[in-house]
Amino acid sequence: MHVVHRFAATLALLTVSVSIAQGEKLRVCGRTGIVHEGEVVNGQFKQTWTWDASKSKNVPAAFVNKLTQIDDCKASADGKEMLISSSRGGIAIVAYPSGKTLFYASVPNAHSIDVLPNGLVAAASSTHPQGNRLILFDRNAPDKEIYSLPMEAAHGVTWDAKRNVLWALCDTELLKLTVKRTGPQSVDVQVVKRYAWSGRGGHDLVLSHDGSHFIITTVPKVIVFDIASEKFSDFAPLKGMRDIKSVTFARGTEQLAYTQANGKGEWWTSKVHLRKGDKDIVVPLDFEIYKTRWAER
Repeated sequence: MHVVHRFAATLALLTVSVSIAQGEKLRVCGRTGIVHEGEVVNGQFKQTWTWDASKSKNVPAAFVNKLTQIDDCKASADGKEMLISSSRGGIAIVAYPSGKTLFYASVPNAHSIDVLPNGLVAAASSTHPQGNRLILFDRNAPDKEIYSLPMEAAHGVTWDAKRNVLWALCDTELLKLTVKRTGPQSVDVQVVKRYAWSGRGGHDLVLSHDGSHFIITTVPKVIVFDIASEKFSDFAPLKGMRDIKSVTFARGTEQLAYTQANGKGEWWTSKVHLRKGDKDIVVPLDFEIYKTRWAER
């Protein structure tokens, strides 16, 4: 568990500078319905790029509202696309950096999406009368479901190219699945294994750059799932911290960034935390966000 070892250090928050490689861009998204991207310079967020559904090509006017409360804005594996999910009920795949919308679909209380081989898109549909599901789409057929699997409070989906499997996170379990396309509008999905930890509130699902483990945020704590040993453990750098909504690691430096709900019974925050070793800096924002992601996955 290399990330745990790399960042194992004191948990005290210190007001100090954190070294960030030139060109590393950070994305933030949330209540505004706009994705903001920029660099952190002298502890301040300097915006360089934005995406707004209402101004993006190919988004029907009637669909824009479904993309106005963005809860994830992660990059595709190759960095050429941005993967949008919104708790207002929509998902989108956006070309980066042009901002053109390439795909959109309705997903009740959407919390995460990822792209799969053979033109498939996976989405996590969280708590909702028509939600609590893993949903698959054909990216060439916008807004048309081709598969659905019940999953309580589904919150995360990640395609694992190294193992050719899909991982999906729900309230109390991490699922490992195989997905095979069997026809133009059909797939064969098999649940290989379910992994439960001692707790609930599965939230964010982030695969390490070397593909050896996942960092999983839950309501009470942040945990690590080691794929080889199939074991869960505490994530040392954020041990004892709850309500962490997102974690993300810069590809070049492994710089850890995270968001934490404001502790007032709301899901939002107006700051991003950057941590490396025993150093941490809080970056203030002028708007409320839910998650942060490095622009390069």
